[in-house]
Amino acid sequence: MRIGITVGDVGGIGPELIVKAISELSHKREIKYMIFSPEKVFEKFKDKPWARDFFDCESVDFVPVSYAEPLPVPGEERKEGGILAYNSIRKAVRYAFDGKISAIVTSPISKYALSLAKRRITGHTELLGKLTKTKNTLMLFWGDKLKVALLTTHIPIKKVPKLTKRMYIEEKISLLNEFFTRITGGSSSKFAILSLNPHSGERGIIGKEEEEEFVLAIKMLKEKGVNVDGPFPSDAFFGRGLYEEYTVTIAVYHDQGLIPFKMLEPHGVNVTLGLPFVRTSPSHGTAFNIADKFVAEPLSMINAIKLAYELTFKIGPANHDV
Repeated sequence: MRIGITVGDVGGIGPELIVKAISELSHKREIKYMIFSPEKVFEKFKDKPWARDFFDCESVDFVPVSYAEPLPVPGEERKEGGILAYNSIRKAVRYAFDGKISAIVTSPISKYALSLAKRRITGHTELLGKLTKTKNTLMLFWGDKLKVALLTTHIPIKKVPKLTKRMYIEEKISLLNEFFTRITGGSSSKFAILSLNPHSGERGIIGKEEEEEFVLAIKMLKEKGVNVDGPFPSDAFFGRGLYEEYTVTIAVYHDQGLIPFKMLEPHGVNVTLGLPFVRTSPSHGTAFNIADKFVAEPLSMINAIKLAYELTFKIGPANHDV
C-alpha cells in the first residue's frame, strides 16, 4: 500500500516527525511512503543516529513539489512555508485522485503562514474539502479512551449557534454513522451529542437551541436507525465519565471536544470523514518553539500512519486498483 505524506510547514516539526515515524515503522514493508516535499528539506537529518532507518528505508520516495525560496529555517513562520505546505497538500490530493496513493497523512500546517501565502484557509479539513469539492466533511479525533467528532470546526464561537440547525446536525451525524457502519461491518455504534448551552439550556431558560434544534435532530436520526443520545451538558458528561459508554462523543464546537480529548489522548489522531480517500494527521500543531531542538515526540504521527493503513483496508482507497 502506498501512503502519501505531506510535509506540512517546514519551519515546524513536520519533517522531523516524518523521519522519526518512518524510522519507527520501517519494518512494515507492506507500506510504501511517498513524501510530498523537496528532498533537500530532509538533508539536515542525515547526521542524526535516529534517522538512519529513514534514509536506509527502500520504501521511501520523494515527490517534487514547487516552492519559493528561501525556505524557512526551523522556528520561522513565513509565507514560503505556507506556499510549500499548500502545494504539498494539493499535489497529494491529485495523486490520490489518480490512484497513485491509497491514503494521505498530513503533517502540521500553520494557518498564519498559509494566510501570508494568500491562502486564507482555516485548516486542513476545510482545504481538503475545497480541493476535493466535498461539501459534507467531519473532523473525528481518534483515540483508545475517547473519540470525538466536531459539528463545527475552525469558526468563531459567535457563529456556532447560527450554524448548528436541525438539518445540519442530522447531516453531520449521518456521515459519522455511515463511516462507522462501514468500518465495523454494520455493528451497532452508539453516539452522544453534547449541548450548546450550559445545562442543556435548562428547558429554554439559558438557551432554546437544544429544544428547538438538537432534540428534533436526535428524534429524526433515531427514526432513521441512528443510535444517538443527548444533548448532554458537557461538564457532567465528561465529569461523570459518560463518554466511556459511547463509541463517539459529538462536540458542538472545537474547544468543547478538543480539551478533554487532548487531556485523555495526547497521542491521538485526526481523521477527516467524507473525503473520497482516507486522510489522517497528528492531533497537534507545528510546535515552532521546538523545531530546532530535535525533541519532537512522533507517537501521534506514528498512530496517524497506522490508522491510515488500517482504515484504507476497511473502506478502500480512492482508487481500488492501487
